[in-house]
Amino acid sequence: MNLIVRVLLSFWLLSLLACASSTESILREGVIPSPEKTKSIEFINPPSSGINTQLLVNFEKGWIKGSAGVFAINALEEELVVKWIDEEHLWVEYPAQKEFHQQNDTLQSFKERLYVQYQSYDSCQIIEAKTIGIMDTVTAFVNVELVNATGNPVIWLVDEQEKKISAKVVNPSGIWSGVHVPHGKYKIMVEGENGKCYSRKLLFESGAIKKVKIMRK
Repeated sequence: MNLIVRVLLSFWLLSLLACASSTESILREGVIPSPEKTKSIEFINPPSSGINTQLLVNFEKGWIKGSAGVFAINALEEELVVKWIDEEHLWVEYPAQKEFHQQNDTLQSFKERLYVQYQSYDSCQIIEAKTIGIMDTVTAFVNVELVNATGNPVIWLVDEQEKKISAKVVNPSGIWSGVHVPHGKYKIMVEGENGKCYSRKLLFESGAIKKVKIMRK
């Protein structure tokens, strides 16, 4: 009888552990898993710490979980580019003018490691962003003017998954011919002989014809 009870208790405990593991595997909103899901990252915006944005890494492999701070910076989340290179490497781009309060390039939890590569970039300043017309479409139509264009810069629209949507070379007057994009928030990235810069995110609504004027700082 005791043996039967012990067996039943063992199955019950295993079921509880399986349920707990299944529940923890459901990602919270804003959590970005690594390619093989042994780690994840998430942004935290402390309300009163004097720091705009912190990034945490969660080590998810096995039964032992752990978290650690990757960096803390006086920059908005939308100004940062953070993406997984592979299971052990993370890529971070940040505005060169912003100050770090914490910046780790190697983190470890037991045998699991994370290596972080940092790259600064210049900021693009948005001088003007306005709707100049309306279309009966599910996409937005975006025109960009680069005020201080030199050389042959290329302009990209970058969506919230850090995917580059479209690239075109601006003409000598700095005008970037328009492109249709799905409804959503986008950063504008300029690549040229002076490196690259990013703008803050802009919302492009379905049916809107947008005119954006930017310059390198």
